[in-house]
Amino acid sequence: MKLIIKTFQGLEEILAEEVSTLLDKKADLGRRSVFLDGTMSDIYTLNYKSRYALRVLAAIGAYQVHSYKDVYDAIYSINWEDYFDVDKTLYIESTVYSEFFKNSQYITHLTKDAIVDQFNENKGRRPSISKQNADIRLNIHISERTLNVNIDSSGEALFKRGYKDVTAEAPINEVLAAGLIRLSEWDKKLPLLDPMCGSGTILYEAAMLKYDIPSQYFRDTFSFYHWNDFDQPLWSEIQHDAAPLKVEGSIKGSDKLDYLADELKESIAQSEFKSMIEVNRGNFFQTDALEQPHHIIMNPPYNKRLSLDDHKAFYKNIGDTLKKKCTGSTAWVFSGNKQGIKFVGLKPSKKLTLYNGPIEAKFHKFEVF
Repeated sequence: MKLIIKTFQGLEEILAEEVSTLLDKKADLGRRSVFLDGTMSDIYTLNYKSRYALRVLAAIGAYQVHSYKDVYDAIYSINWEDYFDVDKTLYIESTVYSEFFKNSQYITHLTKDAIVDQFNENKGRRPSISKQNADIRLNIHISERTLNVNIDSSGEALFKRGYKDVTAEAPINEVLAAGLIRLSEWDKKLPLLDPMCGSGTILYEAAMLKYDIPSQYFRDTFSFYHWNDFDQPLWSEIQHDAAPLKVEGSIKGSDKLDYLADELKESIAQSEFKSMIEVNRGNFFQTDALEQPHHIIMNPPYNKRLSLDDHKAFYKNIGDTLKKKCTGSTAWVFSGNKQGIKFVGLKPSKKLTLYNGPIEAKFHKFEVF
């Protein structure tokens, strides 16, 4: 079957590399996605282990449509009992890029009607529609006159890892954080430091990467659990050798908000990460010089969702602190404030363009000599 693995713009290449590593298969690049021919084992593996995937979709069918009736008929032609039982709850998401079909909500409505009508005719009952925590999720995509029908194997998006219970304002997405760590080319040997760690997403993702913890180790449900052909023995086999290691870590974080640093420290102390991650209170601009080189990754405020009194001075202070206190380190700064980052005052050795949600952001590498 054809699989479509969704991700953030800018992470397509590392997702394709990861697919090749996990499955020993080549994936083709798309926009915010990669594609490949896969199996049920591949679906389970990607959902459980991929760090850079947002969703794993399986293609059900592709149709040429010239009218809304064609859309209804195409959806009705699929034998939905092959995929799920009438007692399951259903959510349908539609996206439309077409001059012939304008209304994505109407496409969703037609899809729901076709599925409900088929179940009513065959079973005398219909599945319920649910916007939250639906058992089955369908992805309907129309490009001009081509209708693609996909079933979402993941359910909730795969950035919902299940490991955090501390939330900061404007947190970074877990998949994006994992992507930043990968793009920063961390060797897993230098101590990793996030001096503006917030709720600790970069720290958690670094620990999971370093100690080879599957990205969804802490998650307890996926949509494919509710598919009619769910293979429990195969799923158990894929999960088999995964367990966090008890190790002494070199992954460090701090935050100037004392209450946030304390909450995060307490949360980590009660988790499997307690020997991997160290968190302390501390304003990066006022801390002591590092005693050894570190691999630094930070996602400072952009002056958008989190406001800054003087964004130019703030970013200049980042550069000054790196130069004075982080000699020998490599620092990667990810920011959606494209003007502010210019005031860091260090020449970047690498620049990458990514997106944090709708915000275009720059990921700059600074080598501090």
